[in-house]
Amino acid sequence: MVSDLSVAGTDATSANLRFTQVGDGAGQPANYDVRFQTPTINWGPAASVSQGTCSVPLVATGTAGVTTCTVEGLSAATDYEFQLVAFRGTLNGSATFGPLSNVAAGRTLLAGSGGGGGATGGGGGELGSVNDLSVTDVGPTGLTLRFTEVEDGAGRPARYDVRFDLPPLAWGAALPIVEGTCKMLEGSQVGVVKSCTVLGLSPSTDYEFQLVPYRGTLNVDAVFRPRSNVVAARTLAQAGSSGGGTGANDGGAGGTSTDGGGGPVEMEAGCAGCSSSPGLALLGLAAVRSWSARPRRTRHARPK
Repeated sequence: MVSDLSVAGTDATSANLRFTQVGDGAGQPANYDVRFQTPTINWGPAASVSQGTCSVPLVATGTAGVTTCTVEGLSAATDYEFQLVAFRGTLNGSATFGPLSNVAAGRTLLAGSGGGGGATGGGGGELGSVNDLSVTDVGPTGLTLRFTEVEDGAGRPARYDVRFDLPPLAWGAALPIVEGTCKMLEGSQVGVVKSCTVLGLSPSTDYEFQLVPYRGTLNVDAVFRPRSNVVAARTLAQAGSSGGGTGANDGGAGGTSTDGGGGPVEMEAGCAGCSSSPGLALLGLAAVRSWSARPRRTRHARPK
């Protein structure tokens, strides 16, 4: 299962995706169906990528290692969400699917703008822009954020205000980090990849994260750069919790599905769109989750 899909960068009409490759469950590199939609993405009606190197089917190069690909033909100054699923076999034929990946979010630039454009203020130079924020090392109550450090416009590494919330993230209402090393984050060296942790999250919960580089002092004289891309992740279930459910076959009735080799594979009841691919199964033992469900903002899922 791919769990680290991220948007590594955007321009006015394209987005660069990044993720770690996985196996197909039979010892070979998996292939990928990559889809996108304006928020909030719903896998069934989401469009499969048809322009750029992420075009479906995306052919893998290995069973491990980070790979990147490009989604082209997007609209300028528009928010998008991206998701993929690993599979083996032939789409619309004998494909065997793994669980859906995490959702990655990004915003395309204004038409005619460059990737290095920035805001100035306070008599200083141009601030850098973070567009490769991503999530790694997800656990039940914490995770790691990763991005490339930028300059503060005055020749020094920028500082970062990092925030999070339940989807969809709205910057003004989002929470600042209060637990983990992402709290009041100081830069260290321009151009290097920086990692920090967010702790105190709730298990089995969807979150979105975003940051903004700045110089100066927050709530005093800070000069801000436009905000980063938004990255999404779901925390893992607490150890010992039960994540099972009722089995379902491709037609939606009770029972089990098999992977073509006679082995039973659990599938969660009500899996939207499962009936569209006869023989849909898993690569491994994890259950297919319903991709249409998203947490309600009234749910008590804020940090403990």
